[in-house]
Order: sequence, then C-alpha cells, then structure tokens
Amino acid sequence: MREETIAEQVDREITKVALEAALADWMVSELENTREETARAEQAAIEKTKEELAQCEKKIDILLDMRLSEQIGEQEYVSKKHDLLNRKAELKGKLEAFADNRRNRFEPAIAFVKEAKDATILLAEGNPEKKRDFLKKIGSNFQLAEKRLSVEFKNPWKIVAEFNSAQVQHTAACGENRKISSWRCLLTDVRTFFDENQAI
Repeated sequence: MREETIAEQVDREITKVALEAALADWMVSELENTREETARAEQAAIEKTKEELAQCEKKIDILLDMRLSEQIGEQEYVSKKHDLLNRKAELKGKLEAFADNRRNRFEPAIAFVKEAKDATILLAEGNPEKKRDFLKKIGSNFQLAEKRLSVEFKNPWKIVAEFNSAQVQHTAACGENRKISSWRCLLTDVRTFFDENQAI
C-alpha cells in the first residue's frame, strides 16, 4: 500500500472520534456548570454532615461525663457509646466520600472532551507520527485487509464514534433543537461512562 493511502485511512479513523470545536466547547461549558452546581449542593451537605459529626462528638463527651458522675450504669454507657461511635464513623466516611467524589467526578470527562476536540487540530497539523500515536492510544485490534485499515475504538472513544456516525446520517433532517438534543445525549453518555468508571 502507498503511504498516502494509509495516511488517508488514519485520518478517516481519527475523524470518526474528533469533536467539532463548537460541540466540544458546549460540552465542556455544560460539564463545568454542572460541576459548580454539584459543588454548591455538596458543600451544603458537607456542612450539615460536619454539624452532625460535632453533635455526635458532643454527645460522646456528655455520655462520658454522665458515666463518670454515675448518672448511668456501665452497661448503658457501653451500649450508647457503641451506637455513637458507629454513627461517628459513618459520618466520617460520608465526608471522605464527598472529598473523593469532588476530585474524580468531572475532571476526567472534561479532559476527554478536550482531547476529542484536539483530534480535529491533530488532523489539520498533518503530523503522521502524532496521528499514529493518537490512534494507538484510542484504538485496538488494528487490521489491514484488502488495502483498508480497520480499528476497534476503546471506550469512551466508541461513544463519540457512534455519535459522529449517527450525526452524518441525520445531518440533513437536523434542526437546531434536534442538534442540541443529540448533543445532550452525547454529553449524558460521556458523563455516565466516567461516573461509572471513575478510576480511568
């Protein structure tokens, strides 16, 4: 095969997962807005949990004072202390979960959308090595049969490839509302993927 032919087919595969700037910018903006709204809601929940934790610690102190002044017996003290310590551990776990969620929830999705946008720039640059490396990163199971390159896209790139394929089929019939609706579907799919695969 001629080198130009392979280069054209590499470009064709990258085009399948490239996001146009307007769509990518809209998605990033929506993700950032949602991140801010979620952060505000989570902050309120964190403050409430911290208040509950402070109350729990206060109850433990009061319980100890009651035991020391012999207002309650040993058995009652142990039982109530056990309940309060369990509640305290539960509240601390809740605070840790909030912290982990804040770190992991939106950043990978935003980075992914920006990378899909950068694929469009990569196509324009015309650097064959960068294109090859990018294709290796996003795909697997490369095959060259009958002078045609085929690639199996990894997730979440597969989501964008399916979206772009559907867009090509429906472009003619697509009004502005329909376009925004399809963009929202893509955004939902991307967010769902990263919510379910936070370690990626």
